[in-house]
Amino acid sequence: MSAKMQPQKAFRMEWKKSTGSELPLAKLQQQRLDRMIACARSHSPFYRQLYQHLPVSGVALHDLPPTTKTQLMEAFDAWATDPAVSRASVDAFIRDKRLVGQRYLGKYSVWTTSGTTGEPGIFLQDAAAQRIYNRLLILRGFRSWLTWGDLAAMLQRGFHCAMILAVGDHYAGAANWARVQRSLGPFADRLRIFPILEPLPALVARLSVFRPVIIISYPSVLALLAGEQSAGRLNIQPFVLCSLGEGLDEPARQKIESAFPKSHLVDIYAASEFLCIGFECSQHWLHANSDWVLLEPVGADHQPVPAGQPSANVLLTNLANRVQPILRYSLGDSVTFKPEPCPCGNPLPAFRVAGRTDETMIFPARTAGNVAVLPMAIASVVEQVPGVLRYQIIQTAPDQLKVRLEVESGVEREAVWDVTAAGLQAFFANQGAVTIGVALAGEAPQANPVSGKFRHVYKERWDAEESSVA
Repeated sequence: MSAKMQPQKAFRMEWKKSTGSELPLAKLQQQRLDRMIACARSHSPFYRQLYQHLPVSGVALHDLPPTTKTQLMEAFDAWATDPAVSRASVDAFIRDKRLVGQRYLGKYSVWTTSGTTGEPGIFLQDAAAQRIYNRLLILRGFRSWLTWGDLAAMLQRGFHCAMILAVGDHYAGAANWARVQRSLGPFADRLRIFPILEPLPALVARLSVFRPVIIISYPSVLALLAGEQSAGRLNIQPFVLCSLGEGLDEPARQKIESAFPKSHLVDIYAASEFLCIGFECSQHWLHANSDWVLLEPVGADHQPVPAGQPSANVLLTNLANRVQPILRYSLGDSVTFKPEPCPCGNPLPAFRVAGRTDETMIFPARTAGNVAVLPMAIASVVEQVPGVLRYQIIQTAPDQLKVRLEVESGVEREAVWDVTAAGLQAFFANQGAVTIGVALAGEAPQANPVSGKFRHVYKERWDAEESSVA
């Protein structure tokens, strides 16, 4: 077949294969929800206590009390359904960066995140859940974005796939990719991870040699690559550009599509709590994989928000992962569901999400001109410092930063700051920037007074804007 299948036909053909069931969506959701609730009640002391006042059977999703990251992290040992899991042993595991992509206890992947709420999170994923995530990406993502002719051409070009992400810690994307890469054996060199800490000229040079047919990265990275492609310093022709982790706004989309006119630019809604929440269609709507993940748009009071209106929050229920059940979990994002069927033909719920708002920063270069520095790259420098709990990196002048820092209990703040400051200065030097002054702020990290979210990397003017809102 040389062309893409019609969405409805493609969806019907892969439904049984990707879900493992012929049941209609609503019945399948309820069946999987019932099983997850039963698993949580039977094997998780946390949920057993949380649900003790609920009926034994016939529980609807809205009957379940919402949960938060803070709740789950504080009850980490009691939350897990495997009694061998403990926060102490998981902490020891994630401190060893050589274990990124390896299995904790030989069974579970470990993913860490700071998230938009600023609360650090640690999430275990069992092998069955990871298989489901990867199957969804292949059967519902790439299968809808590519034609059979595309796939044949990609194979002829070596099927090189590049992921440009934050590395060096147990982040979901890099850890999952590393595990997939190891599973490919002699074909592992077809998949390559490029660190976002790499200076742009070096990244461009390596991509030009690797010549990927698929690139997965943040919109800010893809926009920088688009600038290099338009300027003639980069010359690659990927078939698919996958955007994730940040909001893909219209100016960035136009810039990327203009530089790569033959590439499919698609957005993926992903989180450490569920890796493949939704994939973008041809109409630029995300479609929730709602046979495996349930999304509830809610207001600040956790009451439902109707389709067509942006929510204050979204509650996520993971129907795949049993080692740490995630049921009506406060994800913190604002989503808007489409009230009518999507013209693309995909019957799964269509929605859009308000993306992250960290800013690409511009600093003076040592030679001439400026250096663009990715927010995720700066953030990863600080996140990887032992003892850091929460942080905000704020550009106060063209060559000045201040860092709001909160450290873990029992850790000396000044010692953590010394390592953080040295890491930031080394990073900027490697990027080709002038010497950047970095200062430790006296105040702790601060959430947006309206949304409650944390912006990890931004310019000073945001403080003034936010204080005027308050």
